[in-house]
Amino acid sequence: MPVRIIPDWQIKDLIINPAISFIEFEIFSGLATIVLSAVLANRSYVGTFLRRTFIDEIPQLINILKGEMSLIGPRPPIPHEVEKYQLWHRRRLSMKPGLTCLWQTSPNRHDMSFDEWMNLDLYYIDNWSLTLDVKIFFGTLKVMLLGTGR
Repeated sequence: MPVRIIPDWQIKDLIINPAISFIEFEIFSGLATIVLSAVLANRSYVGTFLRRTFIDEIPQLINILKGEMSLIGPRPPIPHEVEKYQLWHRRRLSMKPGLTCLWQTSPNRHDMSFDEWMNLDLYYIDNWSLTLDVKIFFGTLKVMLLGTGR
């Protein structure tokens, strides 16, 4: 299945410690949560503000307006991630990527394994409905308004 390459218009987080690079954030390793915590601990005040207010996601709206993404759906894959997908992970590529998804509204999202995240995406694909989209949309608003995004 071909991978849709979405132009990366996302504002990148500003990290104080440049030794922590994207390559080191390997979501397929068992240390994903530890590495994510290290990245979050070293984010600058500006980067923290961008993430907590979700301002860093605003450029993704360009992709939605261009029709390359939808508002709700599995997050866009990063090509180097897709190279490591197991066969069952690839099914998440069957739907247009979205700005927000079930994972982003989950209270324990940063403690989930990669497979748990993929299962949420596949649940969304298998059970898609306008009702589910509305639930995710309002769940995302709740996370944004309460500032519980990390």
